[in-house]
Amino acid sequence: PDPDRAGARMTWSIDPPIETRSGMICAISERTCRLTAFGGTLLGFGKKRPSIILLLSDGLVAGWDLAGRKIEPAEIERRYPGALDMLRNTQ
Repeated sequence: PDPDRAGARMTWSIDPPIETRSGMICAISERTCRLTAFGGTLLGFGKKRPSIILLLSDGLVAGWDLAGRKIEPAEIERRYPGALDMLRNTQ
C-alpha cells in the first residue's frame, strides 16, 4: 500500500477542456485529501495531480498517461467511470 494514501480519500475530476485546432484537450486529475488528528488538533491536507491527458476530436477520444503511453478508451472508462461522456458533453 502507498503510505501517502493510507487513510486518504481519492476522487477525480476532468479539468476544464481547452479548444485547439485538433479538438478539445483536457486532463483527468486525481485529488487526494486526508485528515489527521494530532495533539487535539485536526490537520488536513490534499494534493491534485494529472493522471491522463484526453483529446476529443471528431467525436473520438484518445488518451495518454503522463509518460506518453496510449490509454485505450475502455481502460479510461474502467478507471474513471463516466469521464468520456463528461468530456463529450462539453462540446
